[in-house]
Amino acid sequence: MRQRCVLLALVFLMVARAANAEGDDASKSDAPPKVDEDPGFFASLTVQHQATLSLLAIQGLKNTSHGFKPSRELRLTDKAKIISGRNSVVWNLRLEVSRSLLTKGPSSDEPIADQHISLPNGSVLDKNYALIVQEAYVQHLREHWMLQVGSQMFAWGSADSINPMSVFNPQDLRSGFLGDKETKIAPIPAVRLALLSDGQTLNFIYAPWRRASLLPGPTQNWYLAPDNLSFNVQLTPKKSVEDQGSYAIKYDRSIAEGDLSFLYYEGADYDIETVPKELLVINNQPLTVNLVQVVPDKTSYGASYSQTFGKWVLKAETLYTSNKLAIPDVDRNRIQDVRFPLELQKTSYLQATLGFNYFAPITQFFGLPLGDTVLTAEYYKAHYNKKGVIQPSLSDLIITNLRTTAMEDRLELGLTYGLSPTDQGRTWSGKLSFNGDTFRHNLIYAGFDGRQPAANKTGSIFYYWRNNDLVSYEIAYPL
Repeated sequence: MRQRCVLLALVFLMVARAANAEGDDASKSDAPPKVDEDPGFFASLTVQHQATLSLLAIQGLKNTSHGFKPSRELRLTDKAKIISGRNSVVWNLRLEVSRSLLTKGPSSDEPIADQHISLPNGSVLDKNYALIVQEAYVQHLREHWMLQVGSQMFAWGSADSINPMSVFNPQDLRSGFLGDKETKIAPIPAVRLALLSDGQTLNFIYAPWRRASLLPGPTQNWYLAPDNLSFNVQLTPKKSVEDQGSYAIKYDRSIAEGDLSFLYYEGADYDIETVPKELLVINNQPLTVNLVQVVPDKTSYGASYSQTFGKWVLKAETLYTSNKLAIPDVDRNRIQDVRFPLELQKTSYLQATLGFNYFAPITQFFGLPLGDTVLTAEYYKAHYNKKGVIQPSLSDLIITNLRTTAMEDRLELGLTYGLSPTDQGRTWSGKLSFNGDTFRHNLIYAGFDGRQPAANKTGSIFYYWRNNDLVSYEIAYPL
């Protein structure tokens, strides 16, 4: 695999002042008034910069073959925005280094990647380190339009949990359900032209390259194969970058106490799509079905809506895809009689998220004075509108979040509970953050459970993460 080297340089900016020498009173009165000189390019700059050094430790609580394996990382994050008149340069870079690289010896940590991977946006993933280009673009702003060129993220839609309208960026699933919302998508080089008007924006976005969503490998966390099938499953990720463009048109409009968005998208389908290519028989072992990851095209139409009613905010988001590809449903008990490769079936596809935010008037909790408290509840549904195909495994989810602050917003508590009532699966997590005078602390607990599927049947998606209870702790120091 051809490796690419990424050279990144941080720009250090200096602003110089010149002091005027004082003369006597006579010379001041006789001399003509002095005209200020041009302050120059650097004096006109506005720099917003933040760098953070942190240590992250993740430890699984159940020592099983499916359990979450330990991870210890040193992370350096650098965010900046440099403004000069109508032009800006924005970047958000993150360097992750595992304990294995620091100690130069064997450890039980999981590798960041199975092999060296280069992404179109400049990110590099390797076994013991990763350089993540979360954002890196230039912007030119005018009164009625704006142009952005570079590596960008497009997290669209009003939902707080699952966003059907976020179709433009590949998914980063290497950490499963962990991480912030922005770290679960991979940025992509794109050009964005926005036409600006009072209360409305018309966006045109074009991305010249595509790459498949990032999947965890067999030696990484979150790679869990089904254990209820009479055959093995082998997935081959797609690693190549394709020179095939995607584009979108998105219209945003502010309404009374709310917002509306409409989307048209044509391009790469970044949902996980696989093609069953062949049935393998190896040394009298159980049959193995070889799946190959693909990135087909799709045409989608989306809409998003949010409306405020006092302390309540109603949110709705939907995406309709006219030409989605799906795996045909076959008799898994007679998999040896199926003819491969299977051809994906074209079908229409509907996704929707509906929910609300409630700004709760909670002022005390067991005597502890609280600040802002927000309750979020959403329901997500996905469905293929064709018989004879395997329905999405991630659907019919109810996701709730509770967030509150205390100690003048220095302490933050977050609780999340996800439920799949149709297949009896559930997940839960808690987050406690404290911003001290010097350090910031983040403590997370997460757990998963679900009904065991019957033989050759699809059960709860959370069943495959059932032993992945874990604790994550991060301590961060702003540089």
